Amino acid sequence: RKLEHEKQNLAVELAFEKDRFRQETEIKMKFENDLSRLKTRLAKTAADSDDILTHKQREIKLKMDRVKTLDTVVKELEASLLEKSAEVERLLKQEDYNKKRLADAAQLLQDKATLEDVVRQQDVVITKQEDEILRQSEMLDDKEDLLLKDKLVIEELSMKAGTNSKLRLVFGDPWMLTHTRHKLRGTVPCDRDGNTLT
Repeated sequence: RKLEHEKQNLAVELAFEKDRFRQETEIKMKFENDLSRLKTRLAKTAADSDDILTHKQREIKLKMDRVKTLDTVVKELEASLLEKSAEVERLLKQEDYNKKRLADAAQLLQDKATLEDVVRQQDVVITKQEDEILRQSEMLDDKEDLLLKDKLVIEELSMKAGTNSKLRLVFGDPWMLTHTRHKLRGTVPCDRDGNTLT
């Protein structure tokens, strides 16, 4: 009878252990399924991050190429401005020379008719040169405005080219964080720490 009692106890204990083993097996399978889902999610997130990073790198390369192109244009414009400035200086010297020549002609020529003819001719030349100087000055102003705009565009693109993205874990979840620089316009807010807006 005692042996029968021990046998019953062992049977109950065996049933209890089997049930506990079954529960632990279910928990283990659940953990394994959760782990598999997390691995799949992490792999997808990593792939998406790689795609985003590749796209950002392509954008940055395009922007840098644009900056180089604009830099070439600016250098060409600066060279053109130097040529125009030299031409304007030459025209101004020519104008001074023509004016002196006109003054000398007025003193040397005694014949009034000849003097008036020379004066008229010089006035025509001076007027044309003044028109040319005015035109060149206007073109120079236009070139300077264009140069200023291009320099602002280059500055803007250079700042945007500093954009970078990094994958970071935030509260256990992967996040793609992007750091972008922008040039402030208008009045700087008083709510800032040093030169960093908060």
